[in-house]
Amino acid sequence: MLKRQLSRKKKRRASNAGEAPNLTWGFPGHLDSKQESAYEAVRQKITPDQLRVIKFEVETEESALCRFLRARKFDIGATTAMIEECVKIKQEHNAQEALQIGPEELLGAPEDIFNTFNPFWYVGHDKHGNVLSVQKCGLLNTAAMATVCDPANALRYHWYSMESLNAQFEQCISETGQCRIGVTCIIDMEGFKARKFTSQARHYLKTVSHLDSFCYPELMARIFIVNAPKVFSAAWQAVRPFLDSRTVAKISIYSSAAAARSAMLEYVDEEALPAEFGGRAVA
Repeated sequence: MLKRQLSRKKKRRASNAGEAPNLTWGFPGHLDSKQESAYEAVRQKITPDQLRVIKFEVETEESALCRFLRARKFDIGATTAMIEECVKIKQEHNAQEALQIGPEELLGAPEDIFNTFNPFWYVGHDKHGNVLSVQKCGLLNTAAMATVCDPANALRYHWYSMESLNAQFEQCISETGQCRIGVTCIIDMEGFKARKFTSQARHYLKTVSHLDSFCYPELMARIFIVNAPKVFSAAWQAVRPFLDSRTVAKISIYSSAAAARSAMLEYVDEEALPAEFGGRAVA
C-alpha cells in the first residue's frame, strides 16, 4: 500500500514538469514527406507581401512558414487562413511601425516606470539558440499600469516588445552563430496575489495572448514557471488535460526557483541563467 502511494506521489511530481519537448518536429530540415508537401502548398498560396508581414526580418522564409504550419499541425487550409488573419491584425495595429516610433512615444510615459508594473526583459540565450527571457508575472499590476498609460498605449507597447525580438535574434546569431527563432521563458510568480488578478488583468492577458497566438505562433520553446503558488498549480492540473500534448511538454511548473534549477540548467548554461534562479548571470 505504501509503495503504491509513493508511486502515485512520484507521478504527480513528474507531471508538473512534463516530458521534454521534441525540439525538431516540424522545423526546417526535419520535415517528413507530408510536411514538405504542406509547406510547398502554403508557400505557393501566400504572396511576398504577406511573407514580409508575418516573418521577422532576420528570419528565413522556411522558418516563418514552418512556425505557422506547426501551429496548425500542417493543415494547409488552416495555416493559410491563420497567415491571412495575422496579416490583417498586424496591419490594423501598425505592428511593424512600432519599432520606428519607439517605446516611450508609444506608451506616452517613461518605459522604466511602466515596466515597474509589468516586469519583463531578455537576458541572453539558451543552449539551443533560443532567446532567454524573464517575466515577473507575480508583480504584474494592471491597475498601476493604467495610472501610467491607457490600455491602448499598453497594447501598442506590447507590439513593440514583440517586434523588438528581431534585435534579440540578431544578437543571438552574432554570439552563437545559430538562432532557432524561439524564446525560452522563465515566468516568476513570486508576489502573486489572487486579488491582483482582476478583470482588468484578465482582459489584458487574454488580449495579448490572442494577438501573440495568431501573429507570433510557435515562438515559445520552453516555459519554466517558478515560485508557483498552490492555487496556480491546482489550476494547471485542471486545464492540462484540455491542452495539446506539444504545448504541455513545453511547460514546467515549480514551487520555487531552487526546485526548478536543475531542470533549467538542462536548457540554459549556468553563466546565462540569472543568479536569482540559481545561475551566475547578473542582471
